[in-house]
Amino acid sequence: KLDLFHKLKKNKKLSNNILIAPTNIFSFPNMSLIKNIFKIIDNILHNSKYNVVFRPHPSNIECRQINMIKKKYKYNTRFFFDTSRNYIKIYLNSQFLITDLSGTAYTYAFLTDNPVIFFSNYEKKLKSLNYDKLNFFKDRKKIGFIIRDVSSLLKIISKEKISDIIKLKRKKIKKLFL
Repeated sequence: KLDLFHKLKKNKKLSNNILIAPTNIFSFPNMSLIKNIFKIIDNILHNSKYNVVFRPHPSNIECRQINMIKKKYKYNTRFFFDTSRNYIKIYLNSQFLITDLSGTAYTYAFLTDNPVIFFSNYEKKLKSLNYDKLNFFKDRKKIGFIIRDVSSLLKIISKEKISDIIKLKRKKIKKLFL
């Protein structure tokens, strides 16, 4: 499986897509980015040239909140709603992943060598639960960025030297998985 991922990585195309993939919205409702999803998507679509690919957690595809997202952006040509069974193609066809505390962050980083943007406006909560001591949370900066609000997100994705940022993170990601 890892050899297949490595081979697929070589055929990766440069895209203008940002992938948004939250964790199951019922697993950690207070820490899910879903409560900020409209603000996140609207700001990306209005303040950048990126397309948005929204990939809900498989357990949430039929949820009311997810259907509201699908309905709101239904006619926007720069918004794509992805529920495909195979995530590999959509992961390889994006420049960033925006997520909250989904484990797919590490799958994405490993598969693509691209950075992950963790939308985390719950850092105090992580510390109060001692989650910040867990490797999952300690390693987030190795594979990407931790942001707390939409303005921080826009700063990261709109930097003139975005390719330099991606290259730096890619080096860190490769070292992490070697």
